[in-house]
Amino acid sequence: MERNTVERLPILYGLSKKGKVKEWSISVYDSSYPTIIVMHGYQDGKKQVDKKEIKVGKNIGRSNETSPWEQALSQAKSTWNKKKDNNYYEVLPKKEDMVKLPMLALEYSKRGHAIVFPCYAQPKFNGIRCTAVMDSGGIIKFFSRKGKEFTVLNHLSSHLIGVMEPGDILDGELYNHDLTFQQITAAVKREKSTNPLTESIEYHVYDICDEDRDFDQRNEALYARIQDHEDNPIKRVSTKWILNEEQLIEYHEWLTSEGYEGTMVRNLKGGYMFQHRSENLQKIKDFMDEEFDIIGGQGGQGRAENQCTFKCVTHDGKEFDVRCVGTDSDREEQLRNLPDYIGEELTVKFQNYSDDGIPIFPVGIEIRSYE
Repeated sequence: MERNTVERLPILYGLSKKGKVKEWSISVYDSSYPTIIVMHGYQDGKKQVDKKEIKVGKNIGRSNETSPWEQALSQAKSTWNKKKDNNYYEVLPKKEDMVKLPMLALEYSKRGHAIVFPCYAQPKFNGIRCTAVMDSGGIIKFFSRKGKEFTVLNHLSSHLIGVMEPGDILDGELYNHDLTFQQITAAVKREKSTNPLTESIEYHVYDICDEDRDFDQRNEALYARIQDHEDNPIKRVSTKWILNEEQLIEYHEWLTSEGYEGTMVRNLKGGYMFQHRSENLQKIKDFMDEEFDIIGGQGGQGRAENQCTFKCVTHDGKEFDVRCVGTDSDREEQLRNLPDYIGEELTVKFQNYSDDGIPIFPVGIEIRSYE
């Protein structure tokens, strides 16, 4: 059947970890059903094509009802914006001008065989990943794990002046052990915060982003630079020497009993790899959590009829419903402003995946609009 291109969004470009140019595009075609088509691959190479038909709209019978075409276009634009927020560009800048995204962790339960004992272990915080960058002019900026700048952390900058040099990048977490994740998020996500908790946000540093040194060397340099004391909001993360797996599990159990989210495990000789997951950095948690796209939502039953239950989609295209933590008024606000949330990522905590690939006992933790 002949198709007519109706909407083609600008092509985006990114760099692979080996420096090759990647090309990504998304279009919406007017076919028997509106069809979203994504093409991606290396710039001068063969492209992979992914297609998704949108057969029904969302919120049928409600004031915010969308047609299949409107829903397809909304999803395509949301996907494009998210890709652009993930270090992709309409015009590829020079490599040195790109925001360098931090190294990500693998699951110890799946890749633990790559950890060489003795190793190092650190607490896993339930905070917000953050890199601190000092530019050539001595100005310090803070970025999320996806490259979005935090603009309300001036109270941290002055404490890093004597710690960092131009070109330095620190890797850490915005955190305070006495605050909930929701409180931390609210304190840092606005461009001009009036939140009284902002000043209480600490920067817990666990690594220096340096591709030329292994973690043992980076950790030694970190200890030489950051001196912990109570009044300093820049905290050096405790790094424990671990002899074997038995000691690692004991340390993990102690950390979780103290209210930490889990344990980060690092190889002594592990290098730093920007933007990608590395076997040299692994995480141990007693539950699963992932980010899923919000594609819709609806009111609940009975007393919860005015409170939002989001509809999310897994990476394999499986849809599921999830209700967020928070107050009744929080969920009522989510339902009133549901169109604003569609396309955002929701962090979902759950027990495991079912045989059908659906999260079991899912609970929405946070909408990650701050990244």
